[in-house]
Amino acid sequence: ETWEQRSLKQSYAWEAYRHAGLLGETVMGLLQPFVPKTDVPSVVVFNTLNWSYSGIAKVYIDHQLLPRDKVFEITDASGRSVPAQAGESRSDGTYWYIYVRDVPAFGFARYRIDVKDEPQPSEASAGSLSGTHVENEWYGLDFNLQRGTISRLYDKDLQRQLLTESAEWELGEFIYETIDDRGALERYTYPRFTRRHPEKMRFEAYEEGAIWDTYRFKGETAAGMGHDNLTVEYHIYKVEKKIEVVYSLRKKTETEPEAVYVSFPYQIEGGRIFLDVPGGNIEAGVDQIPGSSNDWYTVQNFAAARSSDVQVVMGSPEIPLMQFGAINTGRYQAGAVPQTTNMYSWPMNNYWTTNFNADQTGGLQWSYFITSSADTTAGFATRFAWENRIPFLTRVLQAGDREDKDAPSYGTFLTLRPDNLLLVNMAPVEGERAVMLHLRETDGRPAAFAVTSDEVKIRKVTVCDVTGRPVGGRDEAEFNPWESKFIKLSW
Repeated sequence: ETWEQRSLKQSYAWEAYRHAGLLGETVMGLLQPFVPKTDVPSVVVFNTLNWSYSGIAKVYIDHQLLPRDKVFEITDASGRSVPAQAGESRSDGTYWYIYVRDVPAFGFARYRIDVKDEPQPSEASAGSLSGTHVENEWYGLDFNLQRGTISRLYDKDLQRQLLTESAEWELGEFIYETIDDRGALERYTYPRFTRRHPEKMRFEAYEEGAIWDTYRFKGETAAGMGHDNLTVEYHIYKVEKKIEVVYSLRKKTETEPEAVYVSFPYQIEGGRIFLDVPGGNIEAGVDQIPGSSNDWYTVQNFAAARSSDVQVVMGSPEIPLMQFGAINTGRYQAGAVPQTTNMYSWPMNNYWTTNFNADQTGGLQWSYFITSSADTTAGFATRFAWENRIPFLTRVLQAGDREDKDAPSYGTFLTLRPDNLLLVNMAPVEGERAVMLHLRETDGRPAAFAVTSDEVKIRKVTVCDVTGRPVGGRDEAEFNPWESKFIKLSW
C-alpha cells in the first residue's frame, strides 16, 4: 500500500508535466501563424514577460536545418549576428543557446539561420589551466583547483571583493552533512553535525564558447555513488554580467539522516539579506511573522545581499530552500536575523519523518545564476531573477517559398506601463473577450497602470478582486508601493 501511494503521488507530477507539455505545443501552434516564414529557416523567440530584455534562448534545431559540421550565422532583423553556443546533441539535432537582444515585451523576434558551405572549426578547449586567475569584462576571479570552488570574486564595476576572505566554505563548495540523531530535530534540539568537503576534486576541462566559457571540475563525495560522482561547472558569461554554476550528482541510496548544502559566502559590508517570496519581497528575519521559520527560507525567485550602494543577486531554477548567515539547521532561535551576508543553498535532506521515501537516489542536476550591481532596488533583483527563471519560448520555422519583405521580424501584442509593474500571471476569462492580469509593484514607488495593444482595441480596464468581481466600479488602477492588484482587460 505504501508503494501504491508513492506511485499515485508520482503520477500527479508526471501527468502535470505531460499536460503542460501538450498545452505548450498547442499554444506555440496557435502563435506560429502570426510570424511569417523567410526564404531560409528561422528561429522565433517569444518573450512572455512585460518588459523588453536580452538573454539566453534555448532552441532545438534539427541537423537537416543546421548541420553540426557546417559554418552558420544567426542574424536579427537588422542583420546583426547573434551569438550561438551548442549544448546537448542527439543524432537528429542539437540544443542551441542563442543570445538574443531586446526581444519586445509580450512579443516576439525572428532570427534567420544562414548555413554556409564551409566546415565548422572546433572550439578551443584545454585539460588544464595555465593559472587559477580568470578575468572578463566584469569580473576577476580565482579558482581553487583542489576544492573545485571560486575563492575570490572581484567586481570591476564596483571595485570590490564580493566574498568572505578565507571562508571556511568557498563559493560553489558542495557540503555533505550527516547527523547523529534524526529525532533531535523533531525535538527542536541541536544534534551533532559532521560536514565534509568532496574528496578528490580536480580540474577536468576548459571550453571556450561564444556566450560563456566553461570551467569544469570533477570529484567524489560521500553523498554519491561510483567514480567521479560529482561534476561542478562554472559558466563565466561573455555577453552579460552573470555567472552560472551547474551541478551534477549521482546520489547514492541512504536512509540514515543526511543533507547537502552549497556555499555562497558573499561579504557585503553593512549589507542585509532580502528574498523574493510569493507576493513580494522581505528582509530575512525582519519582515516576517514572529515565530515563523528563520533557520531556512523558501526563496521564490531570488535572494539578494544588499547594502546602500551594492547588491549581489542569486537564484536557482530548481532549488528553493536557502539558509542565510550560516548553516542554521537545528538552531531554532526565535527572532534571529542572519549573522552575515553569506548564503547557503539546501538542495536536499531527509531529516524529518514523513510519508515520503527515506532515501534520495539517482542522477540529479541543478544550477544557480549570480550577478552584482550598483543598482540596489528590488526591481532590479526581480527583473534579473524573472529573466533567468522564466525562459524565452522558441519555435523553429522551415524555410518558405519566398520571403515577404514587408512582414515584421519582431512585434509586441500587449504593452503594459510603467516598468515598475510586474505581470505575475495572466489568464483568459471564460465566456468573455477578456483576460485577467495579476500585477505587482516592485520598486517601492507609486504607479499608474496603462495598457495599449496593436492587435486588439482595449475597451475597458476593470480593477477586480481575486475572484474576478469588480472592486468599487473603478476603471483606472493606481498602485501604491509594493501593492498587488487584479485587473481585467476587455476588448
